[in-house]
Amino acid sequence: MTNAPETINIVFVNAITTGKDTYDEKKRTIYWDPKAGLVLGNKTHIMSAALGLAHEMGHAAQHLSREYDEIFDAMINNKPISKEQILMLEEANLAKYETPIAQELGEYTRANYGDAKRMHRMKSSTDWGTLNPWYYTWAPWLESYENQNTWTPAQK
Repeated sequence: MTNAPETINIVFVNAITTGKDTYDEKKRTIYWDPKAGLVLGNKTHIMSAALGLAHEMGHAAQHLSREYDEIFDAMINNKPISKEQILMLEEANLAKYETPIAQELGEYTRANYGDAKRMHRMKSSTDWGTLNPWYYTWAPWLESYENQNTWTPAQK
């Protein structure tokens, strides 16, 4: 994307309220919450918000590559798109961008695009880890997570 002829903007949002991060192909804009981790289907593992940004950047890269022109052109022109086309686009994004990045960082990965339950407020964009499901069941306002990101910046 660095050498792309077009600029992709990133707008910060509250994804906990909206329920998701997203890429708007009409505006060539990514809407991203830097503190919204994605709770996976097992309701215990949380992916980092940074990985959510990588996923949306993957959609921007798909769009710029013109590999999925038919789908993106339909979305831009408000034409119908099948669930199969959307799923194909999402699964290709997972395979090419999200999953390899998650694996490189040692983060949890989704089994498939549908392997997500909700967003969870994190302390930073690079936090990822394990949710304590007991709190969510009995006292969701006390819900906590164990950050498993062990990376620290190099000291100068």
